[in-house]
Amino acid sequence: MKKAGLRAYSTLYKYKDAYAHLEAFIKKRFNRTDVALIELTPAFITDFELYLATVPKLAHNTIWIYMMPLKKMITIAIKNRWLTYNPFSDYEISAQETDVGYLDREEIKAILDVKLKKRLEVVRDLFLFCVFTGLSFRDMKNLTCNNVQMFFDGNPWIITRRQKTSISSNVPLMDIPKKIIEKYKGLAEGDKLLPVPCYVTLNRGIKEVALAAGINRNISWHMSRHTYATEICLTNGVPIESLSKTMGHRNIRTTQRYAKVTNEKVSRDMGNLANVLQDIKQFNYP
Repeated sequence: MKKAGLRAYSTLYKYKDAYAHLEAFIKKRFNRTDVALIELTPAFITDFELYLATVPKLAHNTIWIYMMPLKKMITIAIKNRWLTYNPFSDYEISAQETDVGYLDREEIKAILDVKLKKRLEVVRDLFLFCVFTGLSFRDMKNLTCNNVQMFFDGNPWIITRRQKTSISSNVPLMDIPKKIIEKYKGLAEGDKLLPVPCYVTLNRGIKEVALAAGINRNISWHMSRHTYATEICLTNGVPIESLSKTMGHRNIRTTQRYAKVTNEKVSRDMGNLANVLQDIKQFNYP
């Protein structure tokens, strides 16, 4: 697992992006390349947020992501007594919950069955690997051959830790990901398990795959993880506690945010409840 110091490289990239936006804002707002710490007023903070929303036209959650590094730097400055007040004291912003969506059973089957050129076939296979393991793009890309191990039940599992949280994420290998691993055996560089291109290539490619499969809505790569949680696991009766463990979440609240219970599962659960109630005599209608 690659890390820069005590933080993941993804955090480093976030801070670099935030710095680049802040630098561009200072250039546009003050026609300078830098400002003194004492110039970081509440008005500076709100003006920077407005800049992010109107110039690069970033979405709310992306703005939240880029405001947090600045807030962190202000906290460090205050602790070191480089600033005597907090310009963020009256400022509030939080992430908005978004519904990424997921693929239903028919859409998964359409992606499985569609005939593709080799370039898109690789994209489709890697997407399905994430659909049936729940791994994120980065965690899939980090996998090595050593991550596939025979576990206590005598079956092959992926034994790893999430790069984002360092929480263990142990996933039993179902038939489809096992076949994908075998299909690409020996084709990845070094000791990597799968030949995984960059995220941009895969995210663009899966949109082409979806179109070829007759899926007429916007498909993103991260939907594979949501599909695992919702359509593969919860709909088929996997308890949310077990799902949380395989997804490498710190707590079930995070899993609940990912997992959208399908109408099919609600219908089946309520049907089971009706059958139970029919067997309870005091609930029988005369």
